[in-house]
Parts: sequence; structure tokens; C-alpha cells
Amino acid sequence: MTIRFINTTTRLPVDSEIEEIFLKTIRPLYKRATGSALQRRYGATSYVDIFFANVEDFELERSRAEQDDEFPEDETNAVLSGTSMDLLGVYCSLHPEFHRPIIKICPEKVMEACVSFKNKPGTTLSLARLYPALLIAVVIHELAHWIMDSSGKVDPGTKSWGRLATRLDEEPQYNFRNRYDQSFREDRHVKWRELRRFIEESLANAFVLRQRVQDDELDFLKAFMATEPPGYRQGALWSGNMQALLKTANTWAALKRDGDHPRWSFLFDEGYSPLEDLVAKLKSGKSVSSVDFVLEFHQYLASRADIWQKKFEENRSSVWHERLNGSHVVLDTLANFGEPSDRLKFWTQWATNGSHHAIDKLHSLRADTLKLQGNFQEALNHQRERLKDLPNLKLPAYWHDKQQREINDSITELEALINP
Repeated sequence: MTIRFINTTTRLPVDSEIEEIFLKTIRPLYKRATGSALQRRYGATSYVDIFFANVEDFELERSRAEQDDEFPEDETNAVLSGTSMDLLGVYCSLHPEFHRPIIKICPEKVMEACVSFKNKPGTTLSLARLYPALLIAVVIHELAHWIMDSSGKVDPGTKSWGRLATRLDEEPQYNFRNRYDQSFREDRHVKWRELRRFIEESLANAFVLRQRVQDDELDFLKAFMATEPPGYRQGALWSGNMQALLKTANTWAALKRDGDHPRWSFLFDEGYSPLEDLVAKLKSGKSVSSVDFVLEFHQYLASRADIWQKKFEENRSSVWHERLNGSHVVLDTLANFGEPSDRLKFWTQWATNGSHHAIDKLHSLRADTLKLQGNFQEALNHQRERLKDLPNLKLPAYWHDKQQREINDSITELEALINP
């Protein structure tokens, strides 16, 4: 994987000397993580392109990125007032012209920020050292957004439409837009948007401080971050090493995919403690080491599940039914992705609440367990119950037929084991 610097309209060339400084500064582990993020989305290692543009071109790009992110203008202005890394560079998740992620940096704005900082008391470094240090810091900050991108895998090649066409042949009613439609971003809960931006920007700046930066330049970058808005300036408070920080970033990217969806908005009305506690800790100036955001999310759901179950039993309204029993929400998430020791408990609770999907899953789990124990007759009974309950799942024809075949195959196998 190669990170390429590409000059476009900037009047400040990014020459080979700056590229050499960049290559000496960026840690191999971080560079590999950038490549892994690209491979995860595209299935093949390719180039990570950093485009350098003048002020006009850059501002157009930044405006487009802000619109894509669905942040209201007043909120964006409040967060990005003053100087910040994201006023000097921008990460585009899927650029409409390039059809892939790119990063754009404005060297002129970076130089202006360095000139402004040079005039502050206590600054001893020359512009010849301030400028490449800050320019490279902005690149590394935007690469962090690349690593933490929560977008699903995007493959613009023929394999993508080929698979889609095959799926539509088999299942004409398949809603293929769901996978790519990002319109739910505009429904992000206000509190989630604030927490999301704060955590991501602090992590992005934390990565800047983990590179191979000389001590005096590191002091400059820390001083620069101290002038940035909340979130950015807390980057200095992450205490984990590069490997721990990358694990944290990966779990953060996974959590964003859930948090962005409006089905989880009710969590932020109640107060999503792990995230709010983390932000409160950082805001108070306390350091934080590595965090497993996904694990903490599941633990929080598990700690609240009994309370939400009581609310559901007291008032079986469609709202609480959806929050607790709907697809991809509380019991679904805990049953499929929670702690292994607790999953059976949540499958059972979900089935008790009337979910035919959970009932089917429980019969399947019990059948598999009994088969391994040699109790073929009881396993067969559970598979027959699955077959009886199959119409209640209301699956599309393709998936109904597929599951019916699998259940019948299992029944045939168990009958042969009972009567060899």
C-alpha cells in the first residue's frame, strides 16, 4: 500500500523533502492500518491519495464533506471555530468524482496557521520546521478518519453489480438500496452527533502524537492542539500506545455503524453512560487508555435489558416492542453479538416475547446440542418444530425455500441416524 502526495492547484508545492519527512515520521503500524482500512472496503490493496489544493478548491471540498456528514451549519461553525485540523484538511469517505475515499489538504491554510502560531510568545521553532510538522500532522489526522470510517464495503467494479443482479434474479423484492442508502444520517440524535464528533476528533489527534516526531516539534503540536476546539484538544489525553489506540479506533468504527442509525436514538434520550462518561472524563482533563467501544456498548445494553423488559411488559406499545424485539435492536443485538455466556438468556427472552425468529433459533440451537449428545430423537423433534413454525417467519420466497431445504435435510439426516 502506497500513500501518494499529489499536487493539484496549490501554490505551495509539497516536494520530495516533505515526503521524506513524512515517511520518516509515520509509523509502519499506522501505515499498515490505513492499508487495511482500504482493503476492508475495496477488497484489494491500492493507493491512498492525498491531494493538495488551494484555498478555493479546498473550501469547496470541505463544504461538500460537511453536507455529506449532515451536520447543521450552526453546529459545524461552533465546533470548528478558530483553528483546527479539519479546517486544514478533509477526508472524503466516497468522493463523487473519484468514486473512492480521498484526502484533501490545503498547504496555504497550513502555512497561515504556522505564521499565526509563530507570532505567539514562547514559539522558538522556525517556519521551516513548523510548516512540515503541521502539514504532516494534518495528513496523519485525516488518515485516522480513513481508519475509523464506518462505511460498509464498497466495490464499484463489475463484481458488485454482478452479485446484485444475481441476487435480484433470485429475489426480485430484495431492497438493495438499504445497503448503500445513507439518508438516515440526517436523523442522528443531537447528543450522538456531539459525542461522535468529540470522540473521533480526539482519537484522530491522539494518532498524530504517536508518530516518530522530534521532541520540540511534538511540543509544538501539543501546543497547537491546546488551541483547538473541544474534542481535538483532548487528543493528548489518550494514554495507550499505537497498537492499543488502533484497537480502540477499530471498535469505534464498528460502534459508529450502530450509533448512526435512528433506531438507537432512545439510548441518548436516556443517557448512554459509557460514551458520556468517557467524554466527561476527557473534558475534565483525565487520561484514558484503550477502550473497547463495542464491548462497552453490549455491556450497557445487557445492564439495561431487564429495565426495558419491564417497560415492555407494562406497556406493550409498538414503540417499546420495536426497541426491545425489533430486528437489530436490543434483544437481537445481545442475542447475536453479546457475551457468549449470556446469548442463550437473550435468545430465550426474545422468544418469550413472541419473536418467531428467536423461537426458530432456539429450536435450532437445541437440535444441534442434542445431536452432539447423541439424543437424535429429541433433536428431530426440535427440527420438526422449526418446520412447523417456518410460515410464521414470513421470509421472502428465496430465504423461505432455502431454510426449508436446510431443515428438511437435517430431518432426513436425523431420521437416518435413528433408523440406520
